[in-house]
Amino acid sequence: MARRGGTHRLLRWLWTSRRLDARLARLALLPAAGMWRGVTLARDAAFSRGWGRAGDLPLPAVAVGNLTAGDSGKTAVLAWIARHFEAQGYRPGVLLRRPSPYRLREVAHAIGSAIVEAGDDGVRGAEKAAQQGARVLLIEGLLHGRLRPAMTVAVIGAETSRAVRWPLPAGPWREGWGSLTDADIVVVTRRRAGPDAAQSLVREIESHTQGIVAVAHLGMRHLEGLVSGTEYGASALAGRRVVAASGSPDPGAFVSQVK
Repeated sequence: MARRGGTHRLLRWLWTSRRLDARLARLALLPAAGMWRGVTLARDAAFSRGWGRAGDLPLPAVAVGNLTAGDSGKTAVLAWIARHFEAQGYRPGVLLRRPSPYRLREVAHAIGSAIVEAGDDGVRGAEKAAQQGARVLLIEGLLHGRLRPAMTVAVIGAETSRAVRWPLPAGPWREGWGSLTDADIVVVTRRRAGPDAAQSLVREIESHTQGIVAVAHLGMRHLEGLVSGTEYGASALAGRRVVAASGSPDPGAFVSQVK
């Protein structure tokens, strides 16, 4: 299976390579990274003072967000939590941040009875989900005091342990370790990374949060026919030549899962 995806290779080189050219490129991006971190710190300070509050949510809510750019498995964790609520008899409403029409359909398909809405307008999207029968909310993104969820789940990919700990765009980090202060649960996901890399990241995270820290291995459970909807076990690919296309920001992880 050939690996392609020029943008991903470029970012991987920029954020993980120890070569001199990558180091120089990161140094050139440091002013932009400093601006990014300054804006996030100012945002956190404003929300901590109650500025920009969007209002109270009409239902109990769980916020699920990631600390780094790329595919950390946030959607998979969000879908797992939603299915858990479904199994308990609570119909979930899912508020997605700036979703495309495709992603709205993708998440609605993955979660079954969930009511999926665009969540950019905060309380309004939550009220719309509640009016359609939702009994609990799942909100994509770390909310930083803008809304007050009952629980916050932060997701970090173990694969980022190889990357530099610099803010965007010099590194993959959207948020700093301070964002874990209010996290009730931190989930370290792994695809290509081994258990040792995940546990090493867990030990580092535990010094930054009082919440529970868990590890989730994201694997391929089954395949589903695009037209028929028929499910096949992942072992159906064994011994076959496979052509795979991925819309993931980290196609290499997807390739590893298929293999």
